[in-house]
Amino acid sequence: MSASNAMMNYNALQATFRDRMSHGLQFTVNYAYGLAMTDANGFFSIIGIAGPSSSAQNFYDQGAEYGPVDQDTRNNLNGAVVWQLPFGHGHAIGGDAGHLTDEVIGGWKLAMTAIAYSGFPVTINNASNNAFTKNGVQRADHLRKLHVRNRSVNHWFGTDPSATSCSGVNSAGVGIDNGVCAYGSPSDGTYGTASVGSQRAPGLQEYDMSAAKSFSIESGQTLGFRVDAANVFNITSLGAPNRVAQSANFGQITSVDSQPRQLQLSIKYEF
Repeated sequence: MSASNAMMNYNALQATFRDRMSHGLQFTVNYAYGLAMTDANGFFSIIGIAGPSSSAQNFYDQGAEYGPVDQDTRNNLNGAVVWQLPFGHGHAIGGDAGHLTDEVIGGWKLAMTAIAYSGFPVTINNASNNAFTKNGVQRADHLRKLHVRNRSVNHWFGTDPSATSCSGVNSAGVGIDNGVCAYGSPSDGTYGTASVGSQRAPGLQEYDMSAAKSFSIESGQTLGFRVDAANVFNITSLGAPNRVAQSANFGQITSVDSQPRQLQLSIKYEF
């Protein structure tokens, strides 16, 4: 028998803007500004993003685990649009076109889907586990505010001295790098003070598009043509930064979460 005293909450402002078919165009746009919080991400964390753990760092301090859900995105935008192009018979452009011309320019449909959301939470961990926590993960000490300046792929947390890698703290609890490091190593046998999800990874964008048309061959027979483009603008969405406070690569991003643009052509014969 097992039980859980974990908690979770979600608060958001959600909005939908929809225009049903009008002049050959219909679209839907959804937006949510929200925050999901929990004190137990459990087994559903996102590997490589937040430093997941199925257990608390300190079983006697569940409150220290309270932070953004690993899947939390503050801003979330998605939408879809379908457009019947106004070309060919019955349309404003090419309405008097001949049969052959109408077969070429008429009947085309364009569709696009879009997804864009802000980054997932990132928990800053210690390089070692000197507290021998049950979950095998020890968070870093949060010494002071992290100032992000000159953000880049190699320095996602910025080039400000506060983002410099720190290997520890002195007896007064001050970062060894002139007292400006935002994160450092906890003293032996203590738990890290960094909160869960104290930083954020890059966001993600992807836009997919398709174009389709059916050609009439003769009575009861059609030939459908379709082209699909995934990540049509070939946008690179960055992966998670290195989250180990003492690493020389702290804040460096070496992976991507997006796929390169992919094209697919298909033909369908119906009879």
